[in-house]
Amino acid sequence: MIARPAPILDLRVALLLALLALALAPRAQAEPFSADSLDQRLIASVTAAAFSFMEPRILEPESNGQLAIWGLRGLTTLDSRFVADLSPQSLRLLLSGKPLLDRPPPPQDQPRAWGEAVAVLARLAWDNSEAVRRAGTQGLISAFFDELFNHLDPYSRYASPRRAYEEQARRDGRGGVGL
Repeated sequence: MIARPAPILDLRVALLLALLALALAPRAQAEPFSADSLDQRLIASVTAAAFSFMEPRILEPESNGQLAIWGLRGLTTLDSRFVADLSPQSLRLLLSGKPLLDRPPPPQDQPRAWGEAVAVLARLAWDNSEAVRRAGTQGLISAFFDELFNHLDPYSRYASPRRAYEEQARRDGRGGVGL
């Protein structure tokens, strides 16, 4: 038997695996998925877990609020009428320049509260945009992390649980013939 060296686990792979585990766990307990519904709990838990996981690992630390705003720019990629904005006094979501939400931001040191805030803004966007609804929950999560990683690491990306499993199976040499 030939011993293979242990793979090197970098931040991107670790984050992907953590998000995969978190994304799969709530799904097992949630109601069956419907294309007509937003899984707000999943968005809150995945973003909160990502913020908690990334905080001690980011080379140039950023606040949870900054990470959230970078990710929320994903709403703009889905529907250009949305703008998420953060100031020390206000977390806002604008639709065509008109506020849908204007509230005090959560404390910077509370990733769970920031995950909930992201989920609330995602819900507002979902309720006000056909383009966002077409993207679905996983599309919202993907858009969030695509934009977040554009600012942190252009080589990282979010993969849905299914895609992550398929990519891991391909790397591990498992797979079928596709019939």
